[in-house]
Amino acid sequence: VGTLTNLGGATEALTAGKVFYLFGQTAGAADSAGGAIAALNTAATLTDTAVTSWLVISDDNSTAVYEWTGDGLGNEATGDTFALVATLDAAISAPTDILIV
Repeated sequence: VGTLTNLGGATEALTAGKVFYLFGQTAGAADSAGGAIAALNTAATLTDTAVTSWLVISDDNSTAVYEWTGDGLGNEATGDTFALVATLDAAISAPTDILIV
């Protein structure tokens, strides 16, 4: 797995192996793939490519980790594949809470 990148207010290209994070989202953003997609489309401008990355997203009371595969069809997360890898029953709020190995 690669580098850690904040998506809040960013313009980013979906890049293979990169770990993206988005903290402090509204209730429900980390509770489903649909919630994560809505939060991503609001928080960042994405250049969607057909590669696999990772997303760590937290809302008011939980955190989820997704394997994120882009469809390469547009500048948003809609239509991409989000496979849930892990959930936490607490919201993390600092990139130092994520360990990439």
